[in-house]
Amino acid sequence: VIADIKRLRSSLKKDGISLNYSRQSGFNLVGSESVIRRIAINYITQLQETETGIFSLLHWLFEIRLDHFAKIKDLCLAKVDEFNLSIVLGRLDTIVFFLAGSVFRLGNLNRDDFSLSAFPSAENITRASLEVLKSLADPSNSDAWIGEVKYLACTLMTILNGRLAHNDFKELYACSDEVVTRMEGLAAVKFPDRKALINNLFFHLVPAYFRINMGFSMSDKFFASIQQQYGDIYRLTDAAIEPFRRILKTAIPEEEIGYFTILFGGAMYHVKQPLRTDVASAIIVCPNGLSSSFILQAELNKLFPLMNFKATGAIEDLNSIPQNQFDVVFTTIPLDERFSDQEIIVTPIMTSLQKNEVQLRVQEKVFQPGISFPNVKEIVDVLKPHIILRSGVSEEDLYQAIANKMNKRTNQKEDVRPMLTELITPEMIQFTSKRMDWKKAIAVAAKPLRDFGFIEERYIEAMIQKVEQYGAFIHIGKGIAMPHARPEDGARKVGMSILKVANPVLLLGQDAHAITIFICLSAVDNTTHLRALSELTTVLSDEKSLNRLLSAKSKEEIITVLSGGED
Repeated sequence: VIADIKRLRSSLKKDGISLNYSRQSGFNLVGSESVIRRIAINYITQLQETETGIFSLLHWLFEIRLDHFAKIKDLCLAKVDEFNLSIVLGRLDTIVFFLAGSVFRLGNLNRDDFSLSAFPSAENITRASLEVLKSLADPSNSDAWIGEVKYLACTLMTILNGRLAHNDFKELYACSDEVVTRMEGLAAVKFPDRKALINNLFFHLVPAYFRINMGFSMSDKFFASIQQQYGDIYRLTDAAIEPFRRILKTAIPEEEIGYFTILFGGAMYHVKQPLRTDVASAIIVCPNGLSSSFILQAELNKLFPLMNFKATGAIEDLNSIPQNQFDVVFTTIPLDERFSDQEIIVTPIMTSLQKNEVQLRVQEKVFQPGISFPNVKEIVDVLKPHIILRSGVSEEDLYQAIANKMNKRTNQKEDVRPMLTELITPEMIQFTSKRMDWKKAIAVAAKPLRDFGFIEERYIEAMIQKVEQYGAFIHIGKGIAMPHARPEDGARKVGMSILKVANPVLLLGQDAHAITIFICLSAVDNTTHLRALSELTTVLSDEKSLNRLLSAKSKEEIITVLSGGED
């Protein structure tokens, strides 16, 4: 215990907090109240990651009062419902644990102790916060009460899930639009339902804004899987959200970038298919938030292309749909016994092993009920008595290898995506000292792609028309433009070509868009080219690499610089 207290004191000291002790009053935290609360909420978030941690939190609260947690959670849920708020239920428990354990501290936070440049202007958030606090404590100090209402309102903002008015956060809505535009330019995609994506991004930007400003950490339990399965999209997303960094004026935690990645990944991989009446139907229940439901639906669409999906974030919505209208329910939380025959519990980000388990369960429940298929673990258990694992190969490696083999069709596209230097070869690079307008520059830059059969002639005209129609969206910054068009405009194979001009070309004749490097892209779908673009983004995000690219005088120099961004 003494060693634990010493470690805790050392950790708190980094944030200017002291843990003092006296025989009369026991242990006391001394320092900024808002910092103390930030540390407490982040510790609670960490404890919630394990069953032991959750048990410890509940045990601690039961020592105070047996029904303390349940009563405060019921109070919060009642006010959420009363004021028509939409929240991520999985994150509400963090706030409930915090309130339940710190009721005695209410009143310690003066209005000047807590400052945030964008206090939530949504009136229902403030009113809900006031009602919750009035039920927990007596407002004896008006200054402290104002501070407490403001603090709880901002804390609730961190777990909102939609139902936000654009006018309440105009700057963040404009930021969402700009980020989507940047992502379309960086990833060379055109999102079919752009308005819906902007809205969904906005619904995530707002709570993320408050989490980051208040210093609240996000759960990182999915982060490793996100980087492993969507690493290319993660790097593109990291570059696309630069407008959000400008608003925050601080770094964005990698876990937050991971959740933006989920949102964009879902939009890229999800292709709407017409509903069919001759295939199975499924409901997706994912109250973890909009981002998670996007990527989960995209993952399930890839696993079960012959299944109709409908996503919902609320169990209440599920209850309103007749059960005979769906064959299976994919859910991230356990449902009640009415759905036991249809329920399949999944995680928003699935490993190969988990995908295999889900495929087998669907096979048994929907396509061939009554017939059981072996899962990966059962196959390994059969093999183990008859095999010897080589040195350095673990049983987990064997699990993964078999799971990947069983999911081969799902993973096939990911394995064959070309690297950046596989696309940009010496014959795809050109230099010119000629003066030319932007249309001519695009045509010249695309010439190698046309000559080697990557694109048709009409693809060049389509790239020019896109700029005329949408503006200088192909300018991705630093004097670099990435012209591209849609696959149906004449793209035959995925490919890239580079034109480096000695005399800057003014895109649309505008000084603000002076281009020195044109990188033409031939994209055959939304995803095959993402690995190469991710590697290009890595190069362009590094100042030294960018300057070397801008100053390169030969094809060899360009390829050397570009190879530095490859995995």
